[in-house]
Amino acid sequence: MDITDDFKIQPIPDLPSQIQEAAEHGELVVFIGAGCSCLLGYPNWKEYSNEALTQILGEKTSCKFQEFDARVKLSIASEMESNNKKAIDYKKILAANNDAETNIKRKRLNNALLKLTNHFVTTNYDRELDMMISNSPARREILDDITPYDTQKYTAKIILSPSECLFSSIGYKGGVVFHIHGSVEKPETMVQTLKDYISLYHVRQAEECDSDSNGITYFLEQLSHSHFTVLFLGYGLNEMEILEYILSKSTAVKNNSKTPKLFLLK
Repeated sequence: MDITDDFKIQPIPDLPSQIQEAAEHGELVVFIGAGCSCLLGYPNWKEYSNEALTQILGEKTSCKFQEFDARVKLSIASEMESNNKKAIDYKKILAANNDAETNIKRKRLNNALLKLTNHFVTTNYDRELDMMISNSPARREILDDITPYDTQKYTAKIILSPSECLFSSIGYKGGVVFHIHGSVEKPETMVQTLKDYISLYHVRQAEECDSDSNGITYFLEQLSHSHFTVLFLGYGLNEMEILEYILSKSTAVKNNSKTPKLFLLK
């Protein structure tokens, strides 16, 4: 008997019922990773870090570091940028591609995302989600067979800085995008270097775990134990730190009997 008779992989898997139900009730939060941006022509981690280093060191010198880890290269570029007083043009590296083929992909991706939710969290620096939320009508169609509901009196909320990502904004009805690693619109907020990551994801002490905390760690912790269902899209091995953190927090909070509702579609 052929093993494929009992085990078949669907090209497009069915959505779990929990995701469909969460979308129907407006309780789905979608995390967007680099894979979604790469679909639209943005550089991957290796390409992005190589370009940043090339802008600072020049192509000939930067070639010596090509095989280094992306965050190591970004750490070197950042340090050299500070020492040499030469700014990296991140907006040039992350310029949107607007050719006809990319715009078709963009429309398909945006339509698919807006059918699911208008609550987004991203570790990407680009402005794709911001433009999507800002340019889309103030309504969303939740899956194909569910009646749309209108949120026209609300405007989109776009949060560019990690320090401004508050859990209290997660249910904003007009659509919200949280840039938990910062945005190219404000390069000083971008979490890129090893030092940046250590600072952002440091382990908080027990006395810090109060409801007044505004850190990203608190934001993620509260989200993973809220009534929201969380769906990760476009995350690969290069972005495991965010996944590892959320999953660790799913079992780390004391006196919380809720079962985390976390899903990953790569």
